[in-house]
Amino acid sequence: MAMLLISFLFIFFYTPENVLNTLFYDVVLKQKQVKENHAVIIAIDDKSIQTIGRWPWPRKVHAQLVDKLASAKPVAIGFDILFVDPDLAEPTSDVTFANAIANTANIVLPLSPNFEENASAHELLPSTIFLTNKVVLGHNDFELDTDGVMRKVYLYAGWQQAKWPSFALSLAQIMQPNKFIAPDKVSKGNFWTRQKPINIAFNTIDIPTLSYSDVLSGDVDNTIFNHKVILIGVTASGLGERFTTPTSMSHQRLSGVEINGHIVNALLSDATITLIPNLGQYAFAAIIVLLAILCLSLLNSAFVLISLAGLIIATFVIATGSLLVYNLWLDPLLPIGLLLLIILYLLFFKVKFYKNNLLQLNQKIYTDNATQLPNAEKVNLIINELILSAQLEKKPFPVIIINIGKFNAVNDLVGFSEGNNLLKLITKRIQYFIDEQQVIARHTGTEFIVTGLGRHKEDDIKLMCNNINVNLSKILSIQNESFTLPISIGVSTYPHDGLSAETLINCATSAMQRAKERSGRGVCFYHKHINQETLERHHFENDLAHALEKNEIEVYYQPQVNAQTSEVVGVEALARWLHPVKGYIPPTEFIPIAESTGLINEIGEWILRTACQQIKICQLTYGIPIKLGVNVSAIQFNEELLIKNIEKILNDTGFNAQYLELELTESCLIDNMGNTENILSQLKKLNINLSIDDFGTGYSSLSYLKSFPIDRIKIDRSFIKDINDSDDANKIVLAIISMAQSLNMSTIAEGIELIEQQKFLQKHHCDELQGYLFSKPLSYKDLESLLKKGRFL
Repeated sequence: MAMLLISFLFIFFYTPENVLNTLFYDVVLKQKQVKENHAVIIAIDDKSIQTIGRWPWPRKVHAQLVDKLASAKPVAIGFDILFVDPDLAEPTSDVTFANAIANTANIVLPLSPNFEENASAHELLPSTIFLTNKVVLGHNDFELDTDGVMRKVYLYAGWQQAKWPSFALSLAQIMQPNKFIAPDKVSKGNFWTRQKPINIAFNTIDIPTLSYSDVLSGDVDNTIFNHKVILIGVTASGLGERFTTPTSMSHQRLSGVEINGHIVNALLSDATITLIPNLGQYAFAAIIVLLAILCLSLLNSAFVLISLAGLIIATFVIATGSLLVYNLWLDPLLPIGLLLLIILYLLFFKVKFYKNNLLQLNQKIYTDNATQLPNAEKVNLIINELILSAQLEKKPFPVIIINIGKFNAVNDLVGFSEGNNLLKLITKRIQYFIDEQQVIARHTGTEFIVTGLGRHKEDDIKLMCNNINVNLSKILSIQNESFTLPISIGVSTYPHDGLSAETLINCATSAMQRAKERSGRGVCFYHKHINQETLERHHFENDLAHALEKNEIEVYYQPQVNAQTSEVVGVEALARWLHPVKGYIPPTEFIPIAESTGLINEIGEWILRTACQQIKICQLTYGIPIKLGVNVSAIQFNEELLIKNIEKILNDTGFNAQYLELELTESCLIDNMGNTENILSQLKKLNINLSIDDFGTGYSSLSYLKSFPIDRIKIDRSFIKDINDSDDANKIVLAIISMAQSLNMSTIAEGIELIEQQKFLQKHHCDELQGYLFSKPLSYKDLESLLKKGRFL
C-alpha cells in the first residue's frame, strides 16, 4: 500500500516545473554559452539620472538620443520604456520625439498587458503620436516560473489573441527577417493569451552596457553601435523591476532591459531552448519505461539493478545532450521518477522475497525436519532468552532433557519414516503435560528438551517429569508394531545449576545419564556430586582403555559341574581387572563401561583368545574334554567382523569349536532380529555351542526360542536364590527346565550357594550347576591346581 501511495503521489503531483527539474536544467544551462553578442544596452543608470535629472525625463531627451544614434547605423533601436501617457510637463516633447522616431528606421516600442480590474484597455500601447509606419511594437510580458526565476519567454502574446511578437523578437526580426516567421495560427482566448514559449540561454557574460548620459554627451565612440541592436532601458537603483535568471547569483538580478538584451542575443545566436510538448515528454518517458521492462524480462536478476541504473544515467545524458547540442529540453524527472519507482517496487519485492527466503532458511536452520520442533541450535537461543527474562522476573526455570532409549530398534524394524512418526507421537505425549509458557525442542536424535518459565517450583517440575516418564514408558504403537522404550529424564535449574544455556544443558545431560546408569530409565535432578562422579567415570574409562596394554586384565574361570555327579564338565570365563589403585574390579562394574565406550570388542576378543589358549592347555595337560563358556555382549554380537574374528582365534589357538559355548543375552538376540538368525547360523556352521544367559530376565517372547539354534538355557541366579522359599520361583524354574527339555535344550543354573538348591535342581533334572557352593571364580593357576586334584567337587 505504501508503494502504491508513493506512486500515486508522484504521478498526481508531478509537474515539469518541479524543483529537481529546474535545478538540473539550471546546472546544465550554465554550460551553454552564447558565443556572439548582437546587442548593446544604453542604460538609464544612476549616473545618467544624476547628470540629466530626475526620472522621467522630457521625451525631447530621447529625441536627441535617437538623432545621435541614427548616424551610428544600428540595425534596430528598442526603447524598453512604456510611452503610454502624454508628456504633460512638456507637450512639445512628444512631438519632438515622434519626429525623431519618424526620421529613424527600425524603432521598436513596447506594449504591456493591463491586469487592472475594470480597465478600459487591456493592452497598454504607446501613444498614437509615436505610432508611425516605421515603428514596430512588441509585448513586454515576462513569465516567471513557480520558483520566481525567469527561464522562458512567450514569443507571441496579446489580449484575446497572441498577435504581438515579444519586444526582443521584434528587434531580432529586424536584424534577420527571414529567420523568424510568424506562426500560421494565432492562439485565441478570453483574456491575455500567450503562444510559443521558449527558454532562453542566459549568457554569464554581461552584454556591453553604456551610460545614457555618456552616449548623449558624445563621450562614446558611435562605431560600437554599427550593425548592433540597441536596447534602451532603466537600470538605475530603485527604478523598475529586476528578475532572477538561471545564471544569476543571489545578488545579481537583471533589469528588464538586460533581460531583453539576453533574449535578443539568444534569438539571433540560436541559443533558445525549445520545450518539448507534454506528449513528447510522455513518449520519451514511455520509451525509457519500456526499456526498463525489457531489462526486467530479459536480463538475469543480478544485472537488473545495474541496467536500471544505466537507464537513469542514460536519461540524464540524453537530457543534457539534447539541451546542449540540439537546444531541446527533455524533462528527465518523469522517466527517472518512473525508473526509481520501478526500482523501489523491485527492491520492495526483492526484500520481501529475501525476507521470505530468510524466514524459510531460518525455519530450516532452527527447525527439526522430522518433528517440526525447534532444534538444538534454536533451543540454545530460547534458553538464553529465558535467562534474560528470568533475571528480570527473578524467577528460576528448569531445563529438562528427555532421552528415548533403544530407538535404533524402532528404525530397524519399521524404518526411518515410521520412526519419525513415532517421534511425533512422543512429541504429542510430552506436549500434553507442559503448559503454554513452556517450549519443547528436539535436542538430538532421541533427546527432547523442555524448558520455560511456566513451572519453576521443584514439586511441580517433579510431578510433570514423572507424568511424562510414566506416559512415555507405556506401549507405543506404530505400523501394527508395539514398543516399550526406556525413558531417562535429567533436570537442571537456573540459576542454581548454571547461568548459561550450555551449562544448563550439560547439567541436565549429566543428570539424564545418571538416570540411565541407575536403572536405564527414570528421573534424576542434577546435583553437584554428579560432576565429580562424571569426572571419576572419565578417569575410570581412561584407565580401562589402557588396562589391556598394561596387562591389568586377567581371565578367571568358574567351574560348571554335572548336576548329578558334581563332575567338572566346563568353566565360564570371567574377566577380572586388577586396578593399580582400586584393586580387583569385577566385570559387573567395568563391562558396562567397556560397552558404552566401545572397548568391549577389544576386551572381549582378548578374553576369548586368552581363554581358548589356556583351556586348550588344560585339555591337553589333563586329558579332560572340558567346555569353555564365554560371554558375548550385544555390541560384540552386532560387530560385522564377529564371525571372522572368532574363526581366526579358533584357528590361531587350535581350540576345538565343539568345546566352545558362547553365552548370549535375550536382549542381544532380539535387538536386531533380521540379523540374529544369520549370525547364529554362521556360528553353528563353525560347530560352536550357543546358550542364553540370564534367561527369564529379558523381555523377549518365548516363541523366539524355536527360531534360534540354541543349545542351552542358563537359569538366572535371581530365580535360584528364592527357590526354597518362593512358590513362584519354584514354578518359574520348573517351567524353564520343562520348556528346555521340550525344545531339546540342556539347562544350567547359576548362583548355587546352598545344598537345598542343589538337591532341588538335581531332583528336577537340571543338567548342570554353577555357583559358590562348588567353587568361586578361579585364576588360571588355581584352576590348574583344582584339575590336578580331580574333576569332582
